[in-house]
Amino acid sequence: MLVLGIDTATPVAGVALVNENGLVASRLVSGIRSHSVCLLPMIRDVFQDGRVKAGDLTGLAVSTGPGSFTGLRIGLVCARTLARVWELPLAGVSTLEVLAFPFAGSGVLVVPMLNARRGEVYTGVYLASVRPECLAGPMAVPPRELAGILESFTGRIVTVGDGLPFARAVLERMDRDITEAPPVAWAPRADYLAQLGAVILAEGLGGDPLAVLPRYVRLPEAEVVWRQRYGRGRD
Repeated sequence: MLVLGIDTATPVAGVALVNENGLVASRLVSGIRSHSVCLLPMIRDVFQDGRVKAGDLTGLAVSTGPGSFTGLRIGLVCARTLARVWELPLAGVSTLEVLAFPFAGSGVLVVPMLNARRGEVYTGVYLASVRPECLAGPMAVPPRELAGILESFTGRIVTVGDGLPFARAVLERMDRDITEAPPVAWAPRADYLAQLGAVILAEGLGGDPLAVLPRYVRLPEAEVVWRQRYGRGRD
């Protein structure tokens, strides 16, 4: 097994190769240049670092969101194109599940949060079992709604992601056992994404690259403006 993971959902872009023994090679770029400029060189570099070639791959995995609309499109176009050219299966992986993955097996409730702008966070609730199990979401909500969402769940909560600073005041007012993951864990990691992708492919749930679609969770801002102006979506 050798899977290439591509993550461009957030300001931190990542590419990684994993096999049955774990990480083979990875590259990470944070806010230096556009993902569209960095992505292909990063893929080239992980192949060189891992001393592998495209013919060694058994599949690819890509982040499907939620996250930056532009970033998601860049990653998906690249992953789909490579998968079709190399005739390999492609697995789509939730960005929030990638953030919850490091806590797998702990049994805690993981609440990933990403900055969705417009006063909202992308979030969900995951049970950290052998593989993160989605119990609620993904959704885009104002931070003030988090208390109402979490009151339906019992147990220890771990929060993670760059949306945390916007929700911290709400969470601190809750009478719950809530732990913040350290900032170094707030960005999705491409090696976690690739590992999750490998599981999905092994379960026979990945495949056709064109069937892997983004999960934006909410409408693009341009679509919102259009509907406000004309009262419906664009044809």
